[in-house]
Amino acid sequence: MTTPFKHLAVALTLSPTGHALLQEARRLRDLFHADLRLIHVGKRDEDESRLKEIVRQGGLDVGTLEIIRQGRDPANAILRRVKEENVDLLIVGALEKENMLRFYLGSVARTLMRRSPCSVLFFTKPSDHPRGFKSIYVFVEFTTTGENTVRAAQQLALLEEAEELHLLRDFYIPGLSLVSEDARSTEAGRQLRFTTQREERQMMEMFVRGLNLKGVKLSMVSLYGKEGWETSNYVREHRADLYVVPAPEREPKLLDRLFPSSLEFVFERLPSNVLLVKGGA
Repeated sequence: MTTPFKHLAVALTLSPTGHALLQEARRLRDLFHADLRLIHVGKRDEDESRLKEIVRQGGLDVGTLEIIRQGRDPANAILRRVKEENVDLLIVGALEKENMLRFYLGSVARTLMRRSPCSVLFFTKPSDHPRGFKSIYVFVEFTTTGENTVRAAQQLALLEEAEELHLLRDFYIPGLSLVSEDARSTEAGRQLRFTTQREERQMMEMFVRGLNLKGVKLSMVSLYGKEGWETSNYVREHRADLYVVPAPEREPKLLDRLFPSSLEFVFERLPSNVLLVKGGA
């Protein structure tokens, strides 16, 4: 069976969830039949013995642990090593909700999200006893990266023996709310929204049909509302195990941070564990 990733790496920290993150990574290593590297960025020598103990307790080889002696810019140190080792999936522990200060100034997790050369899997609540991803949702984007994202989600769903793969897309019609405020045009507004939603659904069905996905049941949902928000809320409300989203095809600029994209909305409040898929996955 095809696996989406072969070369894994974990950004390991001394946080309380470090051991659980290793257990999740170990399960994925076995699931993908992949190799696994452990990367820690720090500047204190006394951390080394604690890290090695965490690795041993996790049932992993201490020889796969690499400690990079750098404290000022851990994100870039991790990214350089990931590129040098040809990693195709970086596994990271992430806060379930980051504060607004971090949102505007950036954090290690956000830097990895924006600039990683490979796919990134963010765990919000890693478990010492992983149960796998049985409820998988994927955002559909009509791009090459979007195609690769859906394919990666389908391969993962097959490996996890998930009963169903949920495909989501949201859309927004500028000015519709203003039109709807006029009682005479309320019905016209409803009809426009219904028609657009039907067209979005049809486009999604054509897109997915072209991918020729087999082996897993597919469900497709088209949602109306603010792009990024609606699908994230839907994923949260349905308590997904994993939300799979395509990575941006270019590195975000300053204006992207001042006027966030739909992807930034996903990471403002993570709805579940999130897999960010790069174009070549």
